[in-house]
Amino acid sequence: MPEEGNPYVGPRPFERRHAALFFGRDREVNELVSLIIAHTEVLLYSQSGAGKSSLVNARLIPLLEAEGFDVLPSARVQGVVEGVDPGEIGNIYAFHTMMSWADRGADARQFARTSLADFLRARKNPVDDAGNPVLRVAIFDQFEELFTAYPDRWQERRGFFIQVREAIKEADSGLRTVFVMREDHLAEIDPYGTILPERFHTRFRLERMLEQRALDCVQKPLENTRPQRRFAPGVANALIDQLLLLKTTGPDG
Repeated sequence: MPEEGNPYVGPRPFERRHAALFFGRDREVNELVSLIIAHTEVLLYSQSGAGKSSLVNARLIPLLEAEGFDVLPSARVQGVVEGVDPGEIGNIYAFHTMMSWADRGADARQFARTSLADFLRARKNPVDDAGNPVLRVAIFDQFEELFTAYPDRWQERRGFFIQVREAIKEADSGLRTVFVMREDHLAEIDPYGTILPERFHTRFRLERMLEQRALDCVQKPLENTRPQRRFAPGVANALIDQLLLLKTTGPDG
């Protein structure tokens, strides 16, 4: 539990350790796994606050691992640069991706001029019971940061996608990539689609949760509390009604 006796995570993304508390997205995660198996690139997008990162952390990654995939740590394309001069980094977005994948305490300097393909070639790929390499999944969370971080290095965005393409085609034919981003940045990714093998044709929009499944998210985390706790009749429904209410300001104020 997030805190002792409290089964609710609060206004922050769910993490892997919160998997037992995450409800309401079984259909979506099963569809996503099917898409990931079939395609080298999947673009997962939604409005801000719809729960993309929570879905990835608490449901998608555990299910992929249960299916036998080799899931790399979720990657971010921005972060703090320590131990290396930023001017020595060939591609800042690829650099932060590899830092996300690397073991804790790894020397950042070794990734300044390393490509994603070289990193994956050097990383041991697990095999299944028949001795065949298992499918590997690279998840890029909050991928809109490619367009909001390091604006002075915008020329390196294209190079980042070229590195992803080379990783898929040359380093690991079983690599699957998942790009998770806010839909208000969706148009910015389209000019780069032609670089990748499947051109971002496979897209999945995560819709806001419907009322009944939202009710599961509110009520089911209480099932394993000891002593058993529950909402008084009608309270959970009233809470959902409030959460589903969106306030807007019209032209007349």
